[in-house]
Amino acid sequence: MSMAMNHSPNDILPDGFQMTELGPLPADWRVVRLGEVGKVVTGRTPPTGRSGYWNGSIPFITPVDLNDTRIRMAQRSITEEGLREAKPLSRGTVLVSCIGYIGKVGVVDSEVAVTNQQINAVIPNLDKANNWFLAYALMLETPLLRSRARMTTVPILHKTNFERIPIPLPPLPEQRAIAYVLRTVQRAKEATGRVIAALKELKKSLMRHLFTYGPVPLGRVDRVPMQETELGPLPAHWRVVRLGEV
Repeated sequence: MSMAMNHSPNDILPDGFQMTELGPLPADWRVVRLGEVGKVVTGRTPPTGRSGYWNGSIPFITPVDLNDTRIRMAQRSITEEGLREAKPLSRGTVLVSCIGYIGKVGVVDSEVAVTNQQINAVIPNLDKANNWFLAYALMLETPLLRSRARMTTVPILHKTNFERIPIPLPPLPEQRAIAYVLRTVQRAKEATGRVIAALKELKKSLMRHLFTYGPVPLGRVDRVPMQETELGPLPAHWRVVRLGEV
């Protein structure tokens, strides 16, 4: 849910809080425009007809790659030659999709990367904003980003409107602390996802083994008498039947 909510100026706030356009915030936080805390760069696609520009080692990031918070690789890549026709971005740059599916957010986690024109990159001024805090703040503001987009056949959030997006800005130490907590949670989620994926693969492997050799240890599969069937090799004492027979 976006932080931009309807609040009355007469709302009773706890001590140490203030009312802002984004709702109640701590008194020492500010509301700033995105363009005040970083340089916004719209991506550019190198000419696709130049084979020497493509299939290199530099990630070419499009919205379909913004499925994880940390972006290390992309479905497509460009070469050093292609990089001269693009806009290079360094590690830590915040990426936001602003055409089509508005509001997908990621952070560059490779030495250098580029994006297509569907993505606006925010190169934060690190004296003002922590890049990871900025990324999480923009994730929270997805509904606001979409509301500021021009709704045509393909929704588009122009760079000028993107730069005007309001974001909450705590003092830098608080930004770092908030980002640390959220990144810790994100890492735990990613680790859990890897465990679940590994367990799924283990289950598939066990099923293949059990439905081929039966419940025998891996070290004894060579002792199982086998027969060739329409389903492939099966233990000699197994039968192949039709589903309706059972």
